[in-house]
Amino acid sequence: LDLSYNAFITLPPLFCFYIQHLTSLDLSHNNLKELPEELMELKQLKTLLLSCNRLKELPETIDQLVALEDLKLAGNRKLIRLPRTIG
Repeated sequence: LDLSYNAFITLPPLFCFYIQHLTSLDLSHNNLKELPEELMELKQLKTLLLSCNRLKELPETIDQLVALEDLKLAGNRKLIRLPRTIG
């Protein structure tokens, strides 16, 4: 699902409820400052593209994305640390 270049600041609360079987999500080139905890419920997600947002940190629970193989974070200049679980 390509949602890049939409200037999103946040994602709607029920967003993840409707896409539970998603395997690829492109949220790059938006204005996201944080990821909703609900996103960690996407257990089949293999690719998560978050480049060029305004992320400051990732949730510690990102390790709940058990199928995740590809995580792109380039261009998040305010990202100061990664959770210990993804080192």
